[in-house]
Amino acid sequence: MRSPDELREILLRSFPLRSFDLPVGTATVRITTAEDIEDLINGISEAEFRHDERLPYWADVWHSAVALGDFLLQHADLVRGRSVLEIGCGLGVPGIIAASLGGSVTFSDNDATALLAAELNLLTTLPGVVSSFASLDFRTPPDRRWPV
Repeated sequence: MRSPDELREILLRSFPLRSFDLPVGTATVRITTAEDIEDLINGISEAEFRHDERLPYWADVWHSAVALGDFLLQHADLVRGRSVLEIGCGLGVPGIIAASLGGSVTFSDNDATALLAAELNLLTTLPGVVSSFASLDFRTPPDRRWPV
């Protein structure tokens, strides 16, 4: 597993970063993401966009991620001691909450940069917590299954 400094350096090679504390229910998640999402969008070539109309959805905190994280905080028994898959993890908010509650989390996304950001956010928020990160495209689902 890489250190937060290594992950931050990898991301900084592509774009400037910003960090902030995100309240999620009774918890706080430390988020690092692109400083300017518009710059990320403007940096996408036509060819890249044509492939799946790919946009940097991962770089923004989705309201649904915060809501799911809050739900998990209120229902910790759903994840405690269980294998959890976060599909399309983006910045990793629900997965970080699940890990904080004792879930064994696999963060997945089909964008490599999202996985780097999620790993950085996990290690910054929960130092020492070990999780796995998987590049998954659910048009070709993996053979493995997770209970949550």
